[in-house]
This record gives sequence, structure tokens and C-alpha cells, in this order.
Amino acid sequence: MVCGKQIIKKNSDETVGGWIGHLQQKSGGKVKIKEVSFTDNGKTIVEHKGFTEGKSEDGSVTKLNPLSTDFHLGDPPKKEHVYKLHIT
Repeated sequence: MVCGKQIIKKNSDETVGGWIGHLQQKSGGKVKIKEVSFTDNGKTIVEHKGFTEGKSEDGSVTKLNPLSTDFHLGDPPKKEHVYKLHIT
């Protein structure tokens, strides 16, 4: 079993704006992540496949083993919505 932590916060980079999510593996051991998706009331708003280490154009940084990655979410979360992070 792999333990992790997810954080959603307002993006401090005003040139990008919006909200960002951060996923970090908290347990030891090597894992292979095929896909991460984030849903808002069952609708996929972010889908990320094919993880490679490095910094992307939007400034997000991905590290492998232990996994650590960022993803752009856009609009701020709404209290009445149900958000889920799916990891394959």
C-alpha cells in the first residue's frame, strides 16, 4: 500500500493564476503511476498520464520515487461540489 498526501491551494504565481493541486508520495518504495485524474462532481477536469521527471512549461515539477507532482486545476473549489483524486 502506498500512502500519499494531496494539497489544493491558490496558485501564488499570478502569471498562471487559478488553483493548483500537489500530490506527494509519503511511503517508501518504488511505484509506477499510470494515470492521475481529478474530478469535480464526476466530471474529469484534469488528467495526467506518462510521468517523467522534470519541470514542465507551466512551471510544475514532477519527481519519481517517491512521486511528487503538481497539476493546474483552474477555478477555485466550490463548497457544494465533490472532488476526487483517482490514481492508477
